[in-house]
Amino acid sequence: MNSKHQPLTKNLVPNNFPRYANQAYRIAFIGEAPGADEEYEGRPFVGYSGRLLWAEAAKVGILRDACFVGNVCQIRPPGNKIEAFNWKGEEIQNGLKQLHTDLVQFKPNLCLLLGNTPLRAFTGESGIINWRGSLFDGFLNGVRYKCLATLHPAGILREYSGKPLLAFDLRRAKQEGASAELDLPNRLLITGLSADEICMKLAYIRVNKTTVSIDIEGYVDGMSCISIATHPRESFIIPFTNRWTENEEMDIMMSLSRMLSDPTVPKILQNSLYDTFVLQYGYNIPVRGVVDDTMLMHWELFCEMKKSLAFQASIYTREPYWKEERDDEDQITRWRYCCKDSAVTYEIRDALLKQLKGLPLEHYRLNMKLLEPTLYQEIKGINYDSKKAREKYNDLQTKINRLQWALNEIAGMPHPNCIAAWVDVCRDVLCFKRDASFVNLTSDIISHAKNTCLHLAVEAERLLREPLNLANHGRLSVLTDHCLNVESKNQIADFLYRQLGLPIQYKKEHGRRTEKETTDVLALLTLYGKTQDPTLKLILKIRALRTRCESLQAKTDDDGRIRCGYNLVGTKTGRLSCYESPTGSGFNLQTATKKDRDLFLPDEGYWLFQCDLSGADGWTVAARCKSVGDSTMLDDYLYGLKPAKILSLISMHGRQVNSWPRERIKEESKGINQDEWMYFARKRIQHGTNYGMKEATMSDQILKDSYKLFGEPVYVAPSKCLIEAGVYLSRYPGIHLWHRWIKSQLITKGYLISASGHRRDFFGRRDDHKTFMEACAEEPQHNTTYATKLAVNALWEDTENYVWPLQGTNQRPTLRVAPLHTVHDALIGQFLKSDVSFAVTKIRHWFNNPLEIAGQKIVIPFEGAYGESWGNLKAGVI
Repeated sequence: MNSKHQPLTKNLVPNNFPRYANQAYRIAFIGEAPGADEEYEGRPFVGYSGRLLWAEAAKVGILRDACFVGNVCQIRPPGNKIEAFNWKGEEIQNGLKQLHTDLVQFKPNLCLLLGNTPLRAFTGESGIINWRGSLFDGFLNGVRYKCLATLHPAGILREYSGKPLLAFDLRRAKQEGASAELDLPNRLLITGLSADEICMKLAYIRVNKTTVSIDIEGYVDGMSCISIATHPRESFIIPFTNRWTENEEMDIMMSLSRMLSDPTVPKILQNSLYDTFVLQYGYNIPVRGVVDDTMLMHWELFCEMKKSLAFQASIYTREPYWKEERDDEDQITRWRYCCKDSAVTYEIRDALLKQLKGLPLEHYRLNMKLLEPTLYQEIKGINYDSKKAREKYNDLQTKINRLQWALNEIAGMPHPNCIAAWVDVCRDVLCFKRDASFVNLTSDIISHAKNTCLHLAVEAERLLREPLNLANHGRLSVLTDHCLNVESKNQIADFLYRQLGLPIQYKKEHGRRTEKETTDVLALLTLYGKTQDPTLKLILKIRALRTRCESLQAKTDDDGRIRCGYNLVGTKTGRLSCYESPTGSGFNLQTATKKDRDLFLPDEGYWLFQCDLSGADGWTVAARCKSVGDSTMLDDYLYGLKPAKILSLISMHGRQVNSWPRERIKEESKGINQDEWMYFARKRIQHGTNYGMKEATMSDQILKDSYKLFGEPVYVAPSKCLIEAGVYLSRYPGIHLWHRWIKSQLITKGYLISASGHRRDFFGRRDDHKTFMEACAEEPQHNTTYATKLAVNALWEDTENYVWPLQGTNQRPTLRVAPLHTVHDALIGQFLKSDVSFAVTKIRHWFNNPLEIAGQKIVIPFEGAYGESWGNLKAGVI
């Protein structure tokens, strides 16, 4: 055995006192329990975790030998898992006693609690992710200590993106270690105002144009309260919980509406799209004068970090974690919680204003401008053909049921083939056992059904009164659980791996294979690509149709329109994320399949249009390649050539295509079938190569995307992907040089700056391939999104795009070309059929936005069309 793993002493690893006591700080680092290296050396935090911790501590001026270093438990737990020890057992309890004795002797100004175990020891709380960054009073054996919670370095080694948070907390620890006094924000949170006092405060805000921060609690159909902070240290609550008379509530709502809709009163919010949507859609109160959104501000500085208010507070304020107060039984506590939200938002805004400068500030201001058109899209919604959606849903259900019955037969499931046999099955599965003797006919099923199965019994009886076709057989098998459930991991695994004997697929975590069996989509697609087993295709088909049915069941609002919510910074690269509307209607419209886009309709008398950036991400890659000496790709794009088509030509004619003049390539490209499956695959290989993707991942990506887009899996072997990638690189060798430049930027700087001026700092391991891939994708994806955002902003700010009402009327201006939905590289909207000439001209103008990319001025071109529905666009815009 290696001597390194033979401890010099028995398992006990004593806490360490500092060797030097002349520092300005007095900090106790407290962890969980020793590991193998600690056990061997007899000192806490000397292994990989310790090396990370002390390296980061040294960066902020904290020396290990000037600090107390200990653990809750001084004995290494089995498998290094503290859960192996009972909390009340002698291992932990003796450790806590020793820790108490040592801390009383050391007298720290600050205890830095590393991870969940010390957090529990000092507070009784759990959830280090919530509590990290918080300052609070902790107690050990009745002795009070000022504490700061942070992540355990072992957790950071597993998820390296947590490293910057440890750096934040260590910086705070050094400051706080100078004194044992706990100085927390003292906020005036006012909860007992009368209706008159609230109205007076709101009027005072309007008269003095006071900058306020706003936070609501509740939903579109029920806002329980709203808090208004007039200062980071002062906030008051306006409750709506049967507290007021009808007249009082009317007065409050009128005063609140005047203040919120007054554009001269500056307003600060966190994730403002939600609050402003609820207020405008649910209460007809438009919120004007929004000057800052802390979520957008924070993303601009740290786009890889979480964006929640509590997380931001842990970095920019001294407010301890308070979010558990939201569900407190005491109403006053809940109101104070809401007040604290708005006050903390105000404080965060003030802190962020000092940090946001230059080009990042300009990009943040663009996102702020986009809040209005994005809110317009959320409120406007899109007409939706619910009747046609139901028809499609019913047709798909029939197909699913037929396929399910075919799968049941292949799997050898029980095969009832007549009404009497199905009645017996329903009796055994859906009815009370004590009533079994009474269930002999179809009409007996409902009256003897279990309460929990009543809805199933109703449907089963209806089906049994109809002719028993294959679809009804299939549906009955699902209702009675007499089927091979394609969504059941265990059933599908047993069927595929044990019954059919197919190769077991294992789940991957952090890029490595585990011993966990999986039957996820990629596993089934991989098996199908290798075996072409039709049973796999059948399972995949049923799953795909079920997923499509979920979208077809999307709820519309009372006006027949479908809506969705957006987050302007929902991804690290700045791409918009989309989700179900706060009204409960809609879904992520970015996932709407082409097969069902015909359900989305313009308003009467309008055309619906879509404009997509052409080449999109590729233009940034091309500009970057030119910056390192290879202009081939940029010249191809400027000539109107598509790299995927050139790849197809090389596959047909060999690499001699690279020596052809571009005029010939363009002519020959006309014969390339863009609907052919290998052309689709080559587009994926192009982007995968751009982003540093390995051939196995490319193969998987092609499988998943083809299945998602077409319902038919396309398998391209990793070896084939490698060959195609080599062909691609033979024409564009600048990609290698660009990749080398990215690796250099990561190592030397750790950040990239895009055309918008936005800077992304990468928190993953700088030499890790995953970080490298994210860096490759960052600038192309961000620039594409930026170009789309510029087009939307140009549309919104173009005064000629508005029809202004006559003076003296209360009508609002209307848009001639209105945005309805935005994707990262596309804009969907509508315009009057009588306004085609104006719309086409303007859209071309709005998308004409030069970007400075790697020293090149690039205007990413677009392709557009309009028609009777989103799925039926025929006439061109370009």
